[in-house]
Amino acid sequence: MTTDRHEISAELLLNYLYPELEDKWLAYQKGSFSRNYAPDVLSINPKEAIVSLSRNGFLHYLPPLFLGSEDELKASDRFGRKRKGDFKQLAQQLHERIRTLSETFLPIDSFMFRQKLKREHIVADLLARKLEFVLKTSYKFDLEAETDEYVRKVAVLLPYVAKLRGNLSFVKSLLSVVTGYPVRMRLSAYNECDNTRFWMQKVHYDICVDGLTATAYADLTKRWERMLAFVHSRFIPFDCLFEAGAKGKSEEGKIMNYNIVIKDYE
Repeated sequence: MTTDRHEISAELLLNYLYPELEDKWLAYQKGSFSRNYAPDVLSINPKEAIVSLSRNGFLHYLPPLFLGSEDELKASDRFGRKRKGDFKQLAQQLHERIRTLSETFLPIDSFMFRQKLKREHIVADLLARKLEFVLKTSYKFDLEAETDEYVRKVAVLLPYVAKLRGNLSFVKSLLSVVTGYPVRMRLSAYNECDNTRFWMQKVHYDICVDGLTATAYADLTKRWERMLAFVHSRFIPFDCLFEAGAKGKSEEGKIMNYNIVIKDYE
């Protein structure tokens, strides 16, 4: 699912892209005829901390007569007297007046925008802490204390484990995303009592990495060890045997449990 750029608020975007500029933005409120057809951020200049928004600023909320009379751009005034100067000059004067007032109220618009940015930052921080709180209280998992980068990537999905446990195809995609390698899934069956009426399911995940040496294979296996154990305990049903590891082709043909012929990685 993708998000339409027109639906992204300026606070969300700038807090994500330039969090260090929170108290430095100069916000020019350009306004727009229809907010639904214009992105919230019209332009960004991070070097000078200038952002143009399609919002109405303080100036737009002032009474219209504050800017000028309603018949100012007419050929004659309300008393029927002909105005001095042509329409172009009158329009330029009005435009210059609006520009001057916009610059005058720029500090107010910028201050209000910075306050909204601060609120966005606080909300984003609370949401991040909410995940840590839920994991610690409901799943007995301390995300902040976890040092294994692979386990941290998988652990954020724990709130959804009730729906994802047993979804073996999802686990295949998860392992591929976390490790960065294509994964091949194979299903088989096993039993522990030599009774053909009690076969249990077995799933194999081959993480396809070619060209490993014996040392590189051992390092990779050790690096993924805790993450694979975590996936096994949290996302695989207790009655399903689980096997996962690096598989591929190598010039060192004596690496245990590694050299196999894998077709159709994707």
